[in-house]
Amino acid sequence: METHALDEALWNECLGRPRFLRQGGEFSLLAFCVDVDQRLPEEGYARHGGAEAFVLLSGMISIGTRSGLQDIQAGSVTIIEAGEDHYTLNRSGKSAMLVSFGLP
Repeated sequence: METHALDEALWNECLGRPRFLRQGGEFSLLAFCVDVDQRLPEEGYARHGGAEAFVLLSGMISIGTRSGLQDIQAGSVTIIEAGEDHYTLNRSGKSAMLVSFGLP
């Protein structure tokens, strides 16, 4: 069994870049912060070969797809289907923290 503390030290490590808590095998698990006015990726879209599910722990972010922008509130679970073009944007004025699961 593995456990990870979702504490201030972890969030400080992940500010602006994902921190992989587990990678490889059947799935990946990462934690990251999306800082104020940050867009990931900075330009264009991200696309993954497998589905991605994430839990927004705090703050608010927007997920952009080819269909438009959708606001996501803290406490929400969001699933992005495999191959879907998307980006993450924080325009809320506060940092957002999330945990993401990459699924095969």
